[in-house]
Amino acid sequence: MKLQLGDTVIVNKDKKGDLWKIEKFYRTNPRIVRLKGMTNRSIIDIYEDQIIKIDEGTIGKLSERNNRHCIGFLSDMREMLRNGDTAAEPNKNVESIKNDEEDKKNWIFNMPGTILHLDSYKPFMEKCIKLYRQLGIPAVGYYMDASEFPNKITELLEKERPDVLVITGHDSLRDNKKPFLMESYLNSKYFVEAVTEARKFDRNKNSLVIIAGACRSFFEAIMEAGANFASSPMRVRVSDVDPAIIAMIASLTPTLNSIDILKAINRTRAGTDGIGGIETEGTLRKAIPNKKYVPPADEEPPKNEAIDTPTNISRGHLDLYCPFNSCPYNFKSF
Repeated sequence: MKLQLGDTVIVNKDKKGDLWKIEKFYRTNPRIVRLKGMTNRSIIDIYEDQIIKIDEGTIGKLSERNNRHCIGFLSDMREMLRNGDTAAEPNKNVESIKNDEEDKKNWIFNMPGTILHLDSYKPFMEKCIKLYRQLGIPAVGYYMDASEFPNKITELLEKERPDVLVITGHDSLRDNKKPFLMESYLNSKYFVEAVTEARKFDRNKNSLVIIAGACRSFFEAIMEAGANFASSPMRVRVSDVDPAIIAMIASLTPTLNSIDILKAINRTRAGTDGIGGIETEGTLRKAIPNKKYVPPADEEPPKNEAIDTPTNISRGHLDLYCPFNSCPYNFKSF
């Protein structure tokens, strides 16, 4: 079967069963093909005879298999939220306000940390934004070429003021023999520069939690630049949603608790070979009371007050001001 640009393929003897898209053909003999991960965040160059084009049925089955890990994570997190819990032990100071368990659920509500997600691959960004939305996390996503991250990051941080920042896309280690040289990586340079600029904006690693990197990225350099979590310690592939899983845990862990680093990383598909991090506080805040004022029937609502007509507030941030309202999740590009 003749291969063409844009074809979906698999790699021979790839035990993970990842899906890849053909991005480029090189004029070599034998011919080399550049592949971009569709279920991981890697870019690789490989000989044409090592890949196989697959049909729609096989694509569907492999996509379903690759999504099982994410589906299991979402199911666990939903169950946790239904029970009124968070991604850490309860804050006893807040929990003690009400003694009756049923009354607590009606009294206390959670305000998850907000997420700014930057991605160089639009389909992955859209998928991650949907995941955040399913857990009720306020999030805004932007997609752009990785080379634009360092120049755009400060502007976006000033605009969005997030609690959690994700900087990701695709990456590759082009020279396995020189893993500690920046030139050996495709995009790690841009992750490092973007994290450096973000830390100029906010040096506090608890007020701005940064997750950065992609497949086989220069882990040590990204962490040294100021990230809380980064990939990839053992230069392995990470899944399309691994950075988002860490971001969701950071968003749903209370501010008075530290994220359980090992537990959080082990929820990702890559595990500790693919993601590492430092001790970090959560960004969720508990609030009271979980009550919504309903004016008497004969009382007219106030007029011309900014708080009731928040036209100056980004729709992506409405949950910060009205935790009872559903929030549209936007994605944007440059």
